[in-house]
Parts: sequence; structure tokens; C-alpha cells
Amino acid sequence: MATQRTGNYSCKKRLLLAHVRRKFHEAIGSQPSKYSHALTGEKYCNLLFKEYKKLASLDAKERQKQRTLWIKPIVEEFFSWASNLCVLPNSKIGKAIEYALNYKEGLYTFLEDGRLEPSTIVQNERLGTCNG
Repeated sequence: MATQRTGNYSCKKRLLLAHVRRKFHEAIGSQPSKYSHALTGEKYCNLLFKEYKKLASLDAKERQKQRTLWIKPIVEEFFSWASNLCVLPNSKIGKAIEYALNYKEGLYTFLEDGRLEPSTIVQNERLGTCNG
């Protein structure tokens, strides 16, 4: 994981899941079918948010353990799905897939620390992560 310096501390670069979900949401208009890749990508993101919420009441250590057990397999399935798609690279769905794959490492950062949230910038900056 790449680190960078911001202010007086170094931080791991990460990407907010909400940014990835937005890219897929924006691509849905170009693929209106209920079986579209854009809709599938957005559904993966929504599923991840749903699973995060289930773990909200746990302490950070237990949350990290449960994320590894329950959420990491979904993340891995998402990236397996995304990396095996054949899409036009300059299409909206192509750009959404490229965006997710380019920041794959940053999307895994939340799995390393149970204190991190998938879409909370201020809290994560205090914990030493950067938003990419």
C-alpha cells in the first residue's frame, strides 16, 4: 500500500467506496437494462454498504475481524467480476470499471482497520488514511 505525507503525518492512500458506487450509478443511464454491468456494479457497492452497517455496533477490533470474514469475500468477488468484464474502455461503464480496478488497493484499506468507514472522510483522516 502506497503511503504519502499530508501535513505532519504519513497516511495510507484509500478510496471511498461511495466514489466507486457513483461511477457505476452514472453509467446506469447508458445501460438501462436490468441486467446491465453498471447496475451489477452499483448493486455490489450497495451490498458492501449494507454489510458495513450490520457491523456498526461492534468495537473496532471485532469489526475488523468480521469484515475479513464477511466483507472481504464480497470485495474479492466484485474485483473478480470487474476484472473479467469485456467493455468499451471509453464508455461510462468502461470508465467505472477502470476507476475501480485502478484503485483496487485503496479500496482494500478499510479491511485493515476496523476504525475506518467506507465513506467518512474526516474520521479516516484522523486515523491516518488519505482519500485518493
